[in-house]
Amino acid sequence: MEKLTKIIATIGPACDSEKKIASLIDKGVNVFRFNFKHNTIEWHSDRIKRVNAVSNKLGVSIGTLIDLAGPQIRITMPYDSLALKVGDKLSFGAEIYKKKGVKGFSITHPEIIDHLKDGQILLADDGMFEFQVVKKENKVYLNSQTKGVLLNNKSLNIPGAQIPLSSLIDRDLEGLKLAEKHEVDFIALSFVRSSSDIRTLRNEINTLGIKAQIVSKIETQKSLDNIDSIIITATQMLQSMIGNPIPTRAEVSDIANAIYDHTDAIMLSGETASGKYPGKAVDVMRKTSLFYEPKPEKDIRSYIQYSARDTSAMICDTAYNLYRRYVVAKQPIGGFIVFTQTGNTARLLSRYRPQVPIFAFTPSQEICESLTINFGVTSYCFEFDNTMQADMKEVKRAVRFLHAKTHHTQNSKLIVVHGDRWGGGQGATTIRIL
Repeated sequence: MEKLTKIIATIGPACDSEKKIASLIDKGVNVFRFNFKHNTIEWHSDRIKRVNAVSNKLGVSIGTLIDLAGPQIRITMPYDSLALKVGDKLSFGAEIYKKKGVKGFSITHPEIIDHLKDGQILLADDGMFEFQVVKKENKVYLNSQTKGVLLNNKSLNIPGAQIPLSSLIDRDLEGLKLAEKHEVDFIALSFVRSSSDIRTLRNEINTLGIKAQIVSKIETQKSLDNIDSIIITATQMLQSMIGNPIPTRAEVSDIANAIYDHTDAIMLSGETASGKYPGKAVDVMRKTSLFYEPKPEKDIRSYIQYSARDTSAMICDTAYNLYRRYVVAKQPIGGFIVFTQTGNTARLLSRYRPQVPIFAFTPSQEICESLTINFGVTSYCFEFDNTMQADMKEVKRAVRFLHAKTHHTQNSKLIVVHGDRWGGGQGATTIRIL
């Protein structure tokens, strides 16, 4: 049985050899993430080459995702750490980081200090530390609301603030050039506030001729306020497994809830990048997915909207309705077979979250890799004659291919979706039942 929820693993020193990359793919990783907040451009370039080399050797489609640093606000101070007690008063300003002996810190974007309000709350290190802004005589101080040791270079978030910062920094632009060079499949933009940030990135991507999809990360209050314009979200799932070989009960529950909420993919960050047990972390995600995915399937058709003029969407809706009839009748369904030039038909079907695989056949390796992040989609690069009318010959060839790949489709119904011509790119027009 194959999992349907995709797994994204972050590349780092704990898993960046070709042997370990191959092992993670075997355990269920579909996409490798490259976090541009860390390491050099050259380091990332070398690891992207390794992932591509391993996926080619194994003959599987594996996605590559560059996660741009974005305008993240980070703490800067002249020491490695700062011990804090509740009630501590801290200096806070553009030059504080230069003054040893002063209990306080500055930030990577000191221009935002002018936008802070008296009484405002700041959160550091992913919410582990809380500070309250105190403004006196044109100076800004912080009152610590938390006891602990704050490390240098940790993140700082300002809930509810609308602060004008550029959505792309210089390092991000270098990352985009690397994405163009290596034909990366996905580009994630951090600290997205609204669709205008996405448009800025899209303009840069178009200028460079990059065909990657954009993944938008929800990390600020403003992005939540503009959630209708946001594309995809991701979250850390197994933080304790950075140092421990087994997850907490709460972490497994977190993964289960993500699956119940119909997420496309679940992501590992430090667990695979620097953790002691990257393989075990992937194992936990795969096993949890396999356990919870077969639970009673939710019918989410009422949430899916499409234009009556969109033939492909209508065909996919009809195909899913047929699938539901077989499910209700308790007849075995082996999955969907989709012939697609652009990947659109496979993505449309994936929205319904059927609990069977969607086997996408496309002549484009680029499209194959772009589908590695979509729920339930297993993609194969499949050459067919663009001049041919769609007929059963190619359908049967695809079925034989699946059987050779040991997919469990024998003795089960298969729902086939394709267009009028192989490779025509005109969209889905036909449904067949095998």
